Amino acid sequence: MIRRISRRQFLAGISILASARQGDITSPVPGLPDTISQTMARFRIPGISFALITEGRQIWTRGFGVKDARANDLVNVDTVFAAGSLTKPVFAYAVLELVEQKLLALDTPLAAHLPDDLLRKEPRLRLVTARMLLSHTSGIAAPLEAPTFNFPPGERFAYASTGFLLLQLVVERVTGKSLAEFMRVNLLEPLGMDSSSFEWTDRLRTSAAVGHFENGQSRANRFDRQPTAAASLLTTARDYARFVVEILQPSRLDRFHISEALKKEMSKPQVKVADRLAWGLGWGLEEAGSGHMLWHWGDQDIFKSFVFIDPIRRSGLVIFTNSRNGSKSYSPIIDRAVGGQHPSLSWLESNRLL
Repeated sequence: MIRRISRRQFLAGISILASARQGDITSPVPGLPDTISQTMARFRIPGISFALITEGRQIWTRGFGVKDARANDLVNVDTVFAAGSLTKPVFAYAVLELVEQKLLALDTPLAAHLPDDLLRKEPRLRLVTARMLLSHTSGIAAPLEAPTFNFPPGERFAYASTGFLLLQLVVERVTGKSLAEFMRVNLLEPLGMDSSSFEWTDRLRTSAAVGHFENGQSRANRFDRQPTAAASLLTTARDYARFVVEILQPSRLDRFHISEALKKEMSKPQVKVADRLAWGLGWGLEEAGSGHMLWHWGDQDIFKSFVFIDPIRRSGLVIFTNSRNGSKSYSPIIDRAVGGQHPSLSWLESNRLL
């Protein structure tokens, strides 16, 4: 006998199948999927990919909405987003691998690895160390080809991508590899970040999300730029969560990992930024009881993203969006997922980065 179903039942079934394609439909946080969906509708965000980490493991990853408002292709766990400045913590971790291998040192000036013509243009480069560049305390200003300094190296904090471009130059000279190749071999592949790349490749074409303006209109992607340590990572929320898990897991002392001592150094305040806020090595730090939570945002023009990590509870979350309105989703999603007051979000807003 053929059992007839109502249109309502049919549409409900289609919705469940769509959700299943987008990821695990069982949320460990009551109401979280509704919060994400309502936030997307409120701020006209076409797509979000989200990952939740608990007890040092990735437990829930799901896509919401669509890759492109002009089509019905759903965001799923394999959808690729432009990470923007969330590239920086990934590159910083790879730099610490070189420190672990004693190919670089945090506090030895990098002059020996810099071109002579660059040192002639700006002698103060001879004072710059990897620690300064990773903590945004070098004072170096753009452009890299003819750098200037806003203040003496090491004096204070000033967020700037130019320092990461300088460190990229150092890494490429030390390893003899391009940035994209170095990151692929030394971090992306070992961590199983198979959908990630520091450069655009044709295999990403079918999985990449499309960026959208504030009014919801989509724009053709512009990913074919020169790979940079500051902003060129293309990745998924699931892949980035694998990187977060690496930070939260106990270290294994092989060539793809850093020691617990270096992990502690990474998450230790290097410079004060604001009340309850500091900067570590590649990460923003937020005071939390007896330790610090790690955070960073990504702003690649029309893609917005945010990562929050609590090393004490070994938990974290990853938010990727394909909208210029995407930063408006951070606060309601974080409030539902982890709760608490977060000065990092206030700092981003006061600096007009939200």
